[in-house]
Amino acid sequence: MTMTWKPSRLSSHRRTLVLDTSAVLNMLACGTAARLLGALDLTLIVPQQVIVEVKREPVVPDDPSHSMEGLLQRGALQAHHLTGSGYDTFIELAAAEPPDGLGDGEAATIATAEQLACECVIDERKAIRIARGRRADVGVLCSLDLFLIAEERKAFAAEVLADLVFKALFHARMRVPQNHRAWVLSLIGAERAAQCSSLAAALRAR
Repeated sequence: MTMTWKPSRLSSHRRTLVLDTSAVLNMLACGTAARLLGALDLTLIVPQQVIVEVKREPVVPDDPSHSMEGLLQRGALQAHHLTGSGYDTFIELAAAEPPDGLGDGEAATIATAEQLACECVIDERKAIRIARGRRADVGVLCSLDLFLIAEERKAFAAEVLADLVFKALFHARMRVPQNHRAWVLSLIGAERAAQCSSLAAALRAR
């Protein structure tokens, strides 16, 4: 039986998320990203710096509407150009001294979320730490939360959702936070979990 797990980190009054490069790649890895993103019924923003970082997609979809270009053209993803104080924040984050310097995509994602006063989707631990430490009104989710939102909204049958999660794990090595590992294993099963290099060895061996 699949364990349910409500994405409590998504504020009920927020309808906009800013996606980092890793989150975009994880969605593209599903092969049917337009269908998945449409089921979330959210406004999904991608900074221009993230678009630049998506140089090679994890899979080539059968339908080009599920590609990065297709998602932008149909509005499933909305491009955002940082200006003014938002761009200044981006430069501050990208140029920070070690160990706090961030890549362009991560810095732009946090800066955009702060500029738009919305939540962001980031998977890299350092970027998560920095984003959470800056402003209490900017929530931080991970890629897996997007699948949890889809489950909460009953957007897909369990077997379809399992296939989507497995593809993100297998093709894009989606990071799985420790508190979600049991849910993932229950959803995709031990046999498929063992094929996913992004899952911890302890999880694969269970």
